[in-house]
Order: sequence, then C-alpha cells, then structure tokens
Amino acid sequence: MSTTITVLSWNVESFGAAKAAILSPKVKGQATPPLSKSQIVDFIAAVAKGLNLDVMGIMEVKSGIGQLLNNWLLSALNNNGTAGTTWKGAVSSRQDGGTQEEYIYLWKSTATFDLDMTALPGPTSLLNVADEQAFAGLFQAANVTAATDQSDFLLSLTANGYLIKGIWRERSSNKRTKTFRVNPDIWQSLKNGTPVKFDATKNPPPPVTFTAQQLTQIGSILTQLDVLRFVTYGDRSPYLINLKLDTKPLTLALYHAPGPQDITRFEAINIIGMSLPLAPANPDKNMMVMGDFNVASNQTFTMARLYQRAPATGNPNGVVFGPITPQKTELIFNPIILSPLSAGFARLPYPSYTSLSSRFVTNTAKPQDTQGNIYDNFYYRTSGTSANQLSMVANSPKITLPLEAFYPGTGFNATIATALMVFFRAFGGLAHVQKALATANKAQAKIAAAVKRGTNTSKTAAANLSKDPSNTTLQKRAKNAAAQLATYNARLASTTDAISSLTATQTLLTNGFNVTPAGIGDALTIYRHAISDHLAISLQLQS
Repeated sequence: MSTTITVLSWNVESFGAAKAAILSPKVKGQATPPLSKSQIVDFIAAVAKGLNLDVMGIMEVKSGIGQLLNNWLLSALNNNGTAGTTWKGAVSSRQDGGTQEEYIYLWKSTATFDLDMTALPGPTSLLNVADEQAFAGLFQAANVTAATDQSDFLLSLTANGYLIKGIWRERSSNKRTKTFRVNPDIWQSLKNGTPVKFDATKNPPPPVTFTAQQLTQIGSILTQLDVLRFVTYGDRSPYLINLKLDTKPLTLALYHAPGPQDITRFEAINIIGMSLPLAPANPDKNMMVMGDFNVASNQTFTMARLYQRAPATGNPNGVVFGPITPQKTELIFNPIILSPLSAGFARLPYPSYTSLSSRFVTNTAKPQDTQGNIYDNFYYRTSGTSANQLSMVANSPKITLPLEAFYPGTGFNATIATALMVFFRAFGGLAHVQKALATANKAQAKIAAAVKRGTNTSKTAAANLSKDPSNTTLQKRAKNAAAQLATYNARLASTTDAISSLTATQTLLTNGFNVTPAGIGDALTIYRHAISDHLAISLQLQS
C-alpha cells in the first residue's frame, strides 16, 4: 500500500521574538519573566493541521529562539493529535553573520515515516557546519548521550585538526565563524578514505573509544559535511534532513538564499549543485532542494561564477575552495537542474508568484494585483533505483496557502483565516493599518499637488506646440509633460486605492464581530504584515 506525504516550504518573514513571543513586563527586583508564545504559533499549527501536512520547512527564524519556537509548535501540533502520529522537530544551528538565522523542520512521525539515523552526513545537518546534529546517528550508535560529551567530541576533533573555526575575508579584516567547519587541509585525505585517528596526547580525548567502523563513519560524516561556502561570511547554508518513507530514502535541502539585492545569491545557488549529500549516487536516493531562492522572473538567465575544490599547493591531503580561475560561469540553477544534481526543472507551474506585492489593493482587486515575484520553488529528483523511488504526485506542486484561503469565496479556509485574524489583531494590526493610512493620506496630498502642477505644465506645453507644430523642441516638451502627468495620475490612482483599501481594513478591525478578512485587499494587508511577504508552497510525494 502506498503512502502519500505533503511537503511544505515557507519563508515566515522575520520570524523572531517580536513576532513569535510575548514578553511579560519585568517587575523590579524579580527575575526576567520567560517568553510565552504569541498567536502565530497557533496559526502555523492550524495551517499544518488544516492542510494535513507531513513535513514543514520554515525559514528566516531569528533572535535565536529556534528551539523555543520549535517546542511551542510541537506542543500545539501534538495537542489532540492523530493516534499513531507524533510531530517531531529539528532546529539548525544559528548561521554565522548577518541576522544569524535558523531553520526549522517539523515532520509527522509515524511507524513508516521518520528520520533516517544512518544517513550521511547525519539525520539533520547544516551544510559545512560541524555541530552535534551532524553526528546524531553516530552518538546514538555509540551511546554518547550527554550534551557535555557531545560537545567534548567536537572539541576533540578540533584538537586533532579535523575541525576549525572557518576564516572569511570581509573587507579589510578576517572573520572567524562561531560554528565549527571541516578543516580543508585534511578534507581530501578523508574523501580518499583515510580513517580518523585520535591522538591520545591531545585534550580533550573523545568521550568513548570508537570502533574502527565508527572511526570510518566519522570520516564519512566529515567528508559529506564538505568545505563548501555559500559564499560570504554572513550567507546562509542549506539545511538538510534525511527521512525514510516506507523504507525509501528522502533527502530534503531547505535553502534561504542571500537577499534579492545580493549578487552572491547566483553563485551560492550553483554551489548547492556541488553538495555531496545531494548527489545522485551518494547513495542513490530521492532528493529535493526547496526554499526561497530570491531569483526574479527577469533574472532566470543570469550567468554565475563557478567554484571548485582545488588541490592545495604542497598539501596532497587538502583542498582550497574558491572561484575557478580563469573565471568560468554557468546559467543559474543549471548545476541543480542538470549535472551534478540532475533534479530537472523547477516544479511549480510557471510563473508561480510566491512573493507578495508591497502595494495596498482594494477588496475588488484581481489576484494578479497582489503578485510580487517567483522567488520560491522545488527541485526534485526521484531515485534511480526502482525499489527506492518516491514519485511526485502529478499537479501537486502549488502555492498551498494563497490569499484566497483567507476570505470568503473559492478556496476559503475559515479556521486558518480566523487564526490569522486573531494573530494580526494581537500583533498590532490596527496600529499598523492606521500608520499606513496616515502615510497614504500625506502622500495623496503631495501627489494631488503634483498632478495640479503637471496639468498646468502639460496645458502650457500643448498650447505652445499648437502655435508652432513643427518645432521639435516644443514637441519633446509636450510629450515629456504629458508622460509626467500620466505618471502622476497613475500614482494618484494607486494611492487612492491604497487609502480605500486601508480604510476598509481599518473598519474591519474596529468591528469586533469580523473574524476573517473580507476580501483580497484585507487578506494582503493582514497576511503580509502578520506573517510574511512570501506564500507557502507544497508538493506531494508517493511511495
């Protein structure tokens, strides 16, 4: 009997303490009270249950609250859960630099669907970050359970030269990572099969005496963690999870690329193609790269610089990771779509606008008026071994939670929409709308004045031209004046629509009887402020 699972990828924008937690007032002389969950936790749980999800990958977790947020979500998901299933979760290490984001995976564990503890580099792992998660399978097999012992294991690897704090050159100074990275000076020897050895004179010693097989396993884990960089100090690595569905292996890689203005994102996306754990024959398995790639529809033919693991000069055991010289480029996504990963084209129907417009629109607007860009997607490769294959369900890749889900009509989900409105009210929704409305009113007054000036200028230019129709200078002035006036009028119309939209949303919020958005304009304003400027995407896999 086959099993079908639904996998969701979701960039929950700026998912930090300000959004996810409630801080109780501090009382003088007393300890700082603990954080408590905000209503967004209940909203996400309502989405997971209402859409019958099996795996969720959440991006852009900030403030270092990943584990706390994970615990809150699991509590909500497992409350009155389905018999025989237990939601589990994993949180990545905090990324170095920038906002130090975390990823979260949540999955519905059953007798036939759970983590693969024997997979490489580990059941969960942040690429090129050597943390306890990457060695979880080893720790389980070797009975290394204490957190202090696991920490000492990483320190022992460091003392023996296998791990380092990575060095990045940023502007005029060097920066060291807070997380451990695989030492590139010994990576090639590990890839060649040289077993790991612990020097008895180095402190701290490993927490247990590992068997020869386990020492080989450690070397394999370090090899698979790799020496890749994505690309600068503050850029994020993909987060991997290895699962088994009906004994069939599935690897997911969740990735939040550098921002839309950062040119390194093109290089970073292609570097994913070099990842050993995602390669087709390492071992043969089902594999999916998913997330927010921040590549706009007009950038899909961008060429990106290629990188390599070059032999280290004078050191046959090491490699140097960096750009290929002389420079080589390749079309972005090609190393994922074609060789080495061979995942095929993006799975969402083209174009699927997964990000939202920053405009305010009325409740009578069309869905395309809310669209931003095509940033999020899936890339999926089925195992080449028939006994291991998980097939993608036809027509299943989609924007799984469009704005239409939040207001009455086609696709409406009352439970999820109500949960959204509850959080929006609690998250200062009314104040946000009032502030935006005040800004729009000021803008309208300025643009109206510009329209008045532009009208006069255009009339004057047209009158002058009528006196000397063949004068090319006057023709140009009249044309420019008319174009400028058209621009002003378009801005005025857009601002007027924004005021109409915000006024309607303000009325909705001040009426306590309204428990869901009334239309697409309300849904856009409410979802974008409370949750994200990205929509969640999903697809289904079948054993």
